[in-house]
Amino acid sequence: MTAGDAPTDPGARPDEPPDFDQLALLVAGALGCEGGVVVPEARVSDICADSLDLYCLYVTLDAWVPGFVLPRQLDLDIATMADVHHYLVMRFEQRRVRR
Repeated sequence: MTAGDAPTDPGARPDEPPDFDQLALLVAGALGCEGGVVVPEARVSDICADSLDLYCLYVTLDAWVPGFVLPRQLDLDIATMADVHHYLVMRFEQRRVRR
């Protein structure tokens, strides 16, 4: 999946969660940064400098899990993009099981 392949129809949801590289490409595009910046060990607070960036991250993740938000207890100064990917995959699988 590339940034151009991301679902644009809110009713159309992918059948599988993205792998980390796919997610990194889409997040980098949404935030207007270079793809090499969005790596597994990058902290969310370094990638998302402000609340608008965090919103863009959530909108990107919303393609797989509508209404996705990171857990409130997760410290964004410590959380990494690998953590974000992990939570996305976990929530995606939870939604799939519920259907």
